[in-house]
Amino acid sequence: MGYLDGTITQPKSDDPSFSNWDAQNSMVTAWLIHSMEDRIGDTNLFYSTAKGIWDAINLAYSDLENSSQMLKLRNRARDLKMIEKERVYDFLGGQNQDLDEVRGRLTGMKPLLSIEEAFATVPHEEPHQGE
Repeated sequence: MGYLDGTITQPKSDDPSFSNWDAQNSMVTAWLIHSMEDRIGDTNLFYSTAKGIWDAINLAYSDLENSSQMLKLRNRARDLKMIEKERVYDFLGGQNQDLDEVRGRLTGMKPLLSIEEAFATVPHEEPHQGE
């Protein structure tokens, strides 16, 4: 929710954490856009941050008549986050038993790695296991 409510803020582009923030923001932005009807999603494509989209949707749909729609959007965002976590657990669970130590370390991280980060990390760990 931090990318939606602004608690996870955008670092400056020269900050070392910007690349990770940008990847995560892009993923949340894609989730939001793809969870909307096409006509609504298309009108929100020009926002560069998930928070920008979320704020625009809040402004457009936050009156009392649309509170049920806001609840649906929040639930959908939560569901997409859970699906992402399940994908990471499935990926790590399917790895060779020689990688149990790596699997334990990665599943214990807070926040849990994205599926892209898990894919990128595991191949780098495999050669170290035989040393």
